[in-house]
Amino acid sequence: MSRNKFNGFEKWVIDEAVTEWVRLAENETIKAEQNGRRLIFASGYFEMVGKDLLDKVNSMTIKECAD
Repeated sequence: MSRNKFNGFEKWVIDEAVTEWVRLAENETIKAEQNGRRLIFASGYFEMVGKDLLDKVNSMTIKECAD
């Protein structure tokens, strides 16, 4: 395990967790909007945050395992 960068397995675990979190958060946002609730977060916000997080994780992964 590298002390400074993620290896391929660590990157995969983080990618899967962030992807699942985005899916759940977006679904909750859509359901809330359909029920007439007004949220602080608009639909698409969590996808944008998730993409930024995954880009950051990719940049912090050793080159051999990065996208």
